[in-house]
Amino acid sequence: MDRSKSTWEIDGYLWLHCPVCGTEVMDYDICDVCRWHNTGIINIDGGPNKLTLAEAKEAYARRKIVKILEFDTVLLKNGQTATIVEKLSEDTFIADIGDSSKDWDTITITINDIEKVVYRNS
Repeated sequence: MDRSKSTWEIDGYLWLHCPVCGTEVMDYDICDVCRWHNTGIINIDGGPNKLTLAEAKEAYARRKIVKILEFDTVLLKNGQTATIVEKLSEDTFIADIGDSSKDWDTITITINDIEKVVYRNS
């Protein structure tokens, strides 16, 4: 990432580029794209992120995903979209697919089935 400034101020708030995905985010806030919580902790046990910064960067580069949350809408590798309705583990989810409640189908998916998060309901 080629950035001309590492931090800048807007209305008294310090902003920076997320160290994982590069999205503009307020200092010490949670990134809307990759869910990295910028705590200043770099490469020890991960703190609230559960991953070190190096692990999070690697996961994001590999999948463009770091964390999946309940009610995220995701694009599956088969081209379908799905809404996460329950998180069974860090890697396994129950999701609804379909265009409306009349044709929804509930499936179990893993992180490997997901291409990217297309909408974050947070």
